[in-house]
Amino acid sequence: MDISMIKTIINLSLTILFVLIVLIVIASAAIGYSKGAFKTSYKLLFMAVLFLSAIFTLNPLCELLYHMPLNFFGLKTIEMTAHNGPTYYAPITNLFDTTYEVLRGLFYMFNVNGDPHGAHAFAIALVSVAVKLVIFLAQVSLILTLGNIFAEILWACAFKKLVPTLVRNKGKLCGLLMNAVKTVCIIFLFLSPFTIFVNMVNQSYQRYSGKNADHQVSEIGSFIDAYNSSLFAQLFFNWTANEDGLTFDAALFNEITSAEVDGTKIGLVSEINNLLNFAVPFVDCVSGLGGEVAINYGAAISEATINTTFECLKKSKLLVLMLPIAAEIATNSQVVEGTFDASHIDASNIDWSEELGQMSNFVSKLLDTGILGDLFDENGEMAEFNDEKTVALVKKMLNDERDPAYPNKPAPFECILDAFQEMAKSKVLDKAVSALLNFAMAFDTEGKIREY
Repeated sequence: MDISMIKTIINLSLTILFVLIVLIVIASAAIGYSKGAFKTSYKLLFMAVLFLSAIFTLNPLCELLYHMPLNFFGLKTIEMTAHNGPTYYAPITNLFDTTYEVLRGLFYMFNVNGDPHGAHAFAIALVSVAVKLVIFLAQVSLILTLGNIFAEILWACAFKKLVPTLVRNKGKLCGLLMNAVKTVCIIFLFLSPFTIFVNMVNQSYQRYSGKNADHQVSEIGSFIDAYNSSLFAQLFFNWTANEDGLTFDAALFNEITSAEVDGTKIGLVSEINNLLNFAVPFVDCVSGLGGEVAINYGAAISEATINTTFECLKKSKLLVLMLPIAAEIATNSQVVEGTFDASHIDASNIDWSEELGQMSNFVSKLLDTGILGDLFDENGEMAEFNDEKTVALVKKMLNDERDPAYPNKPAPFECILDAFQEMAKSKVLDKAVSALLNFAMAFDTEGKIREY
């Protein structure tokens, strides 16, 4: 099917959906006008009470699930076996402890000598935000189905008989407004699981994509653009996107389902949004999805891509909790034992939020030199170097004269010095350089590196 035909179908489908929603609201308003203010106010109030009850009971329900035993059907352990390695049996207890035991199993499988310092906090954060979102979506589903049915039954069995017909039919205009508001709220709750994800993908693409020229990628992008310009997208909060790219529906669900862990507020919706924001710029670096995939490495290390990457990494609360665990595994595993002295890269005292900022500054200064761009050709592939090109690159690195056309822009050598200064501020980079030097000296049998 032709790409323009698919875009036309998407636009037509979204327009029909928009018109259908408008017609449903108009029909609901007409019904409210005929029913009067009393019944429509009752239904709106009933649904509002159910929704508020869902919010207030969300935390107690989640706490109940967190600590509920999971060893159903006699399952008591999870067997975890590394390739040609040891086996770890994680006991199945409750959600929190089982997730923690699985993380401990990873330490055991990779023969990590240290303790999983951040594993418990990460387990709590991961389980909390995931369970909260699932429970809230289940509550919304019950409100829209069983809650609506129960409201009708209660009205028919009790309130309808208690209130005279003349009283029920008064307040026609109020009934029109109330029923229209109730219908809009129900449509919002019904469509939100779909619109949240689609809006996040759309906002990430519109904010961070450089519009890839690859045929397959541009086709996908054209579908997203078709959604972005549709009346449906504009109606369902596309215009309410905040600075993080979260539309009203996504921000609302994120706020309700977020969890606080060690004083840090974490929401699964915002974490998924960060992941999308992180991934979209790299889509522009990919081509050939229909056949042989190629990566434009030059575009992948561009200033825009790198800045977006670090921006998203710093915003991810789950990643900040996960980094100490990854560092512990990387530096204390028996896989690297004997390769270098792990004491040179002790990561136990690192503030990872601050560290990501320092690493971002280092990479930014490195990009300012303009040297990284010379390593790749116009297709983003690694450039081929001969003696002449190598000498030219070294001369550019050592050039300390500023371009007269841009007197405020530092010379390449100044940028290199600034990059080293930023490296010195980063505990990870500073320790990594120390570890690499010690690693090199360990294999320096002739002592040339030590002599230098």
